[in-house]
Amino acid sequence: MSADGTRIVAAAAPYLSYTSTGGIYTSSNSGATWFRTYAPKTNHWASVACSADATRIIASAPWGGAGSIYMSSDGGSSWQSNSLPQAAMTQIAMSADGSKIFGGVGSQLYSSMDSGATWSTYGSAGRGATASLASSADGRRLVWMFTGAQLGLPILCISTNGGAGWRTNSQSLFAPTYVTLSADGCRIEARAGSACYVSKDCGATWQQGGGLIGAGFGVGTGPLSVSADGSRALAYGAKLIGVTSVNSIFTWTDSGQAWVSNTVDNEAWTCVAMSADGNVMAVASDGMTTPTLGYIWVRQALPQPSLSPRIGPTNLTLSWIVASTNLIVQQRGDLRAGSWADMTNTPILNTSNLHNEVSLPVGRANAFYRLKAK
Repeated sequence: MSADGTRIVAAAAPYLSYTSTGGIYTSSNSGATWFRTYAPKTNHWASVACSADATRIIASAPWGGAGSIYMSSDGGSSWQSNSLPQAAMTQIAMSADGSKIFGGVGSQLYSSMDSGATWSTYGSAGRGATASLASSADGRRLVWMFTGAQLGLPILCISTNGGAGWRTNSQSLFAPTYVTLSADGCRIEARAGSACYVSKDCGATWQQGGGLIGAGFGVGTGPLSVSADGSRALAYGAKLIGVTSVNSIFTWTDSGQAWVSNTVDNEAWTCVAMSADGNVMAVASDGMTTPTLGYIWVRQALPQPSLSPRIGPTNLTLSWIVASTNLIVQQRGDLRAGSWADMTNTPILNTSNLHNEVSLPVGRANAFYRLKAK
């Protein structure tokens, strides 16, 4: 999903009967309508990632032969195969500008610093399996979770230099199944069975989040997605009601310690995604409850953006998380008189934290600023 939530990319594998076709689909209006791209329809697509503006897309089809990596630099209009030897990537991640790409192959990690032109590897291609992989917006911080080749226990590795070096997670109280990162990479959210753990210092210390068990997570686990600042999270999981396993969607915010169940149909949910501000959420099912029919559900809430000032020696920088609606900065000199005026400064996207920024010269006169939806 793009940072503003307007563009969504979805990969669909052929149904288990092999009688239906898959493909890669894109939406430019938050899921209202969809377009099937010209990516191969028969590939068994497993993972897809995109840049902050969704113009650069990478998709992996790890099953069948050596696996296939396809890339697009025009939002899915055209595709190029990137033939890596035995690169059956089950999980992939991409930086906000699309220049840094990471892919997990068993217990080995592939990384590219030039939009997929060249690749390097870390680790050994053992019998383990990559289960989860996430990157910060600038591609410097990574979390990579794979199962060990011998005991099959999850191993969580953290990198703060774009994958050049790694350290294993020091938290021995939980075995994560899915991990995700905030835009700056400082905050890590991890699913471990029916519990959720949060680190606000890039994995140095951890605390258990509240409410997952109380919310009913008892059967199965599912991926996580978080907003750019890590204050909102989205997940799916199954909870046991009587003897029936009911798949549910859960959301969480920093304002409360409990996960809240959302009333959507009981589907075989497979993945979740969230816009930078957390107000556009998308969840997908694989159609197992209704054979040959998968669904994508999108929920959009009204944004409540916050404008953050940063004063330097000569400039004032106003910033806000990329919003799921068009915003404009307004200015006025006196709150008791006059009116708000639109500013013509074009915001610049800071790809390290997914914030829009406007830089202004520091003056002596009073000035007040606010954000307003266009």
